[in-house]
Amino acid sequence: MICDHSDFRLEKAKGLGFAVCNNSRENLQEAAISIFGTAPSRFGPTANVPIYIDAAGAESILELYQSMGKIESRMVVVAVRAGKRPVDVLEMTYSQHALIGSGGYNPEDVEDVIAGIQAALDYGFNPVKINAVVVRSLNQDVYEFAKMSVDRPLHMRFIEYMPVGDSAGYDGMGWGKQDVVPCEELIETINARAISDGLGPLKPAGGHRPSGWGPARYYEFEGAKGTVGFISPLSRHFCSECNRLRLTADGKIRPCLFSDRELDLRGALRNGTDADIRAVFLEAIGIKPDDHHDKVGTERGMSKIGG
Repeated sequence: MICDHSDFRLEKAKGLGFAVCNNSRENLQEAAISIFGTAPSRFGPTANVPIYIDAAGAESILELYQSMGKIESRMVVVAVRAGKRPVDVLEMTYSQHALIGSGGYNPEDVEDVIAGIQAALDYGFNPVKINAVVVRSLNQDVYEFAKMSVDRPLHMRFIEYMPVGDSAGYDGMGWGKQDVVPCEELIETINARAISDGLGPLKPAGGHRPSGWGPARYYEFEGAKGTVGFISPLSRHFCSECNRLRLTADGKIRPCLFSDRELDLRGALRNGTDADIRAVFLEAIGIKPDDHHDKVGTERGMSKIGG
């Protein structure tokens, strides 16, 4: 049984043969009992579910399990989120509950990523850009990311969390306005830490900024080898200057990431002429919207759009 706040994701799961429940408006315990039958818990009859899987990492999911998990059940946590979640060990002992972690990310995983970045620099790739989407509830240390630009010619870019896909809420359940950190706030946060560390505040980037005409505003620390960029599609629209088209993973051209309109480039590549391919690009450029008008949600999420 799949439980989620997103009707879009639940429809996909239902199509794969899963029973589903939107527990933002349905009683999960009643729905689960109707499918799995009943079993005892510390708080009375509950669903006879031996294993719960937390794939979002939200505190509310742990609370839900502690309130409705049957005796001698377990919850496997496969999501990795920053911050601590309280666990009532005494309560879990009485309920004979078990909480199992997936291990999350190991230190070696991070070391592999850093080694890959260094390998790109050693090979002579230029520019090397690192993008990070900032999500407030993840408590990311943006200053430590920004400092990566000091001793290496890296271009660290922070992107505001965009409502792409099914925006179903907050706290691990999809995009929510509360999770958006405006770039001006990011700059203030980074500068406060940098000044405290003696590094000094960011200043507009000079000769180190990457070439090209993109949406990022670039800054740099005094004496740094790289830059820190900020991409603000929500707090500071750049639609009038946008020169981007997105080629999706399944061969469509998307004039705007916030738009659901897509043109079939793959068909033109497979069956058309050079003129047909050119026509697809020209049409895509011609229908780029003047503004995304604070649109919330798109039919496809980033994992489906790709590109």
